Parts: sequence; structure tokens; C-alpha cells
Amino acid sequence: MTVDLDTLLNQFSQKIKEDVGLPFLWMRQNLAFVEKNINVLQTKSKNPVAYALLINFLLIKNDSLQASHHIYLFQKEHPKDVLSQMLLALHYLKTEQLKLAYNALNQILNVQNSYYVWELLLDCTLKLKWHDAGVALSQKAQKSGAWKEEIMLNFLDYEAYFHHHNFNFDKSIALRNEQFRRFINLKSFTSAQTEEQKFNTSSAWQSLIDILYLLKINNIIAFPVAGTLLGLHREGKLLDFDKDLDIGVMPDEDLAAVKQILEKNPRYELSVNVPAFTSYVSFIDKNNGCTIDILKFRKNRGYFELSWMPPKPYQQMSRILRYTPFTLSAKTFNNVTMYVPDDTDLFLQEIYGEWKTPDPHYFSILSQNLVAYTKLAQSATYFHLFRYLNLGNYKKALIIIKRAEELGDTNDIFSSLKKRAENLC
Repeated sequence: MTVDLDTLLNQFSQKIKEDVGLPFLWMRQNLAFVEKNINVLQTKSKNPVAYALLINFLLIKNDSLQASHHIYLFQKEHPKDVLSQMLLALHYLKTEQLKLAYNALNQILNVQNSYYVWELLLDCTLKLKWHDAGVALSQKAQKSGAWKEEIMLNFLDYEAYFHHHNFNFDKSIALRNEQFRRFINLKSFTSAQTEEQKFNTSSAWQSLIDILYLLKINNIIAFPVAGTLLGLHREGKLLDFDKDLDIGVMPDEDLAAVKQILEKNPRYELSVNVPAFTSYVSFIDKNNGCTIDILKFRKNRGYFELSWMPPKPYQQMSRILRYTPFTLSAKTFNNVTMYVPDDTDLFLQEIYGEWKTPDPHYFSILSQNLVAYTKLAQSATYFHLFRYLNLGNYKKALIIIKRAEELGDTNDIFSSLKKRAENLC
């Protein structure tokens, strides 16, 4: 069905009345139509809805220079219009000026209570790592309007996430249980999220090659582990259903030196702030957005371990994986030589059990070589359990519950949660 420009503008205007943020999401569905009418929109600068449509088109097309120019003109033409502040906030988000975006979004909330703006604000606090501010903001959002239950679940999601990353696992677990109870009681459920984007194996492969080389020329030997190694060893390539790169360094390597090397390189950005005494650092490759987790093995009682936090006194704040000690040997993948554990079959078997058969539903948080079901492991498990429920992937959710129960999780809510997930399958 063909939609004329006036109809599109009326629809856009109506959605603005519902929630100032919603039309900016909705408009993506009409990009081709807007592009055909771009010259007409250029002449409608006196109409704030048409002008907003034009500017949002430029933002989506990543034409930040033109968008910035038109936002300036828009504000001159319509100085009191909340749309101009919304467009400015979206421009700041596009150009990664997060603090400016946060301030602009806050000003919108002084005028209009918008679910979409709340979500953008919370995303800003996540990216800025303002954990305490994020908790306060999430709680305020929950009190700010008569939101639908699905939306309340998302606000609880942010709050639990912030507590998890502040190592307040008891609070995070309690909030996840509150989410599960609400999910069970929903009369109907429509997923509030879309399935995550597929892992870009081509760009991730380049990230892997480059970071291994960068560390090597700085006299640090690093090697693929976990899902990254599994894909290379079993299939000769990275796994399509993976989500990041996993890289290990041996117990005698200096993880602080690794972190320092990457922080000095403008290509890499620290992804998660963790205490200096942890065995884990995480970076984002700004060239392609790929997350790279770097893990240092420890020696403990005749084993190699990945423990994130020192086992003592941080037992409940860690996730401990145990391995048979290994050395490294060189192996070539796609004409690139890199180091891998000498007995790669055994290394993978200890993590995955039957690793030779692909299993896209495998839940790596609770891998086969997990030493203890700690508070951190439980909190992380609940985070992913709710995420898969929210995505509508009930099969994966049921697999996670079963594995948690095998490790001794006696949460009495699981019985009702399984019935709900099974009914939705």
C-alpha cells in the first residue's frame, strides 16, 4: 500500500503525541519512502514535524554534519519545540557525546514523560559506567508513570544490571526474581526486544589477528580460548552464533601490562571497569564494535584456573573454571599461525563436554568445568535467563534453568517459570 507524504506526516505527528521518542524508531520502517520525498521535506522547514522527519533521516544515514546544521536551524525556527531537544539528543548519541546526550534527554523529561527517553538515559549511564546514577535513574523511571508491565520489566532489568556490575549480587538476584514473578503473572507476553545481531565473523577474525599480533610485538603471548578456540579448532573459523572474542594469557604473563598496551592504543576502548586485582579485562575494538575479553590463567593446587577475582576472600564474587595444566604450541588457521593449548581436545572437553557436536543452545556461564555455583555465577545466570525470556527464546531459557538446578539452585520460582516458558514455546 502506498502512503502519501501528508499521511506519513500525520502518522508521525500522532506518534509524537503518544511518546516523543517512538516516531524516531518507527520512522526507520519508512526510510525508502522518506528518501523519495527528501526534496519535498527540504521545503517544509516551517512544519516542525516535516523538519524533524528530515533531520532524523539524516541522523539514520549518519550524515552528522548536515544533521547538526539542520538541528541548529530547527532550533532557531522552533525554539520551544521538544522535538528539537530530542533531535539534539539523538545527534549527541550518534556522535558518542554521551554526557551532552544525557543532559539533553534530562531536559526532555522536564517537559514530557517518555519511555523511549528513559531508555536512552539509562543506556547513557551504562555506557558512561555511572552505576550508582543508573540505579537511582531506574528506580525513578519505575515511579514516573503508569507503564505497561513489559516496560516495568525492562526498568527492573536496568536496575538489576547496575547492581550486578557493582558486585551487589544479592540485590541483583532479588530483582531478577521480581522480574520472574512478574513474567509468570503476565496474561500475555510480547517480547520487548529483538534477537541480537549476528556475530560478524569476518571483522571479528581481523580483530583477533590484530590483537594477537599487537600483544606479540610487545612480548606477550596470547591465544584463543573458549568459544573462539572452539570455532577455530572444530570448524576452522569463528562461530557464527558467538558474541565476542575470548583470549587467554598464561599465568606468568602480566595482565596489567596487557591492559596498559591496549589502553595506549586509540583503536581499543575499555569495555568494563573491574578492580585491578581481577584476572580479566575487556575491551571494544572501535573499528568494528567487537568485544574482546582477555583472561589470565592462574596456578592453583596443581590446576590452571580462570577465576576473574582471587578465590580468597572473594569466593562468592568470582566464577572459577578449572583446567588441566597445559603448554602452548603453534597452529595455523586460515594461513595465520597462532598459539593454542597443546592438548586442545582435552581443553575443550573440560569446558564443553561433547564439544565436537555444534550446540547453539550451550550456556557458557555454567560450563562443565565450573568449580562452584557462586553468587556471581547465579547473578549472571539470572541475567541471561531473563534476557532469553524477553527475547522469546524459551528453549534456551529452559536449558539454563535445568543447568542451574543441576548445580544445586533450589529457587522455588523455577517450577512456575518453567511452566510459563513451556506454555509459550
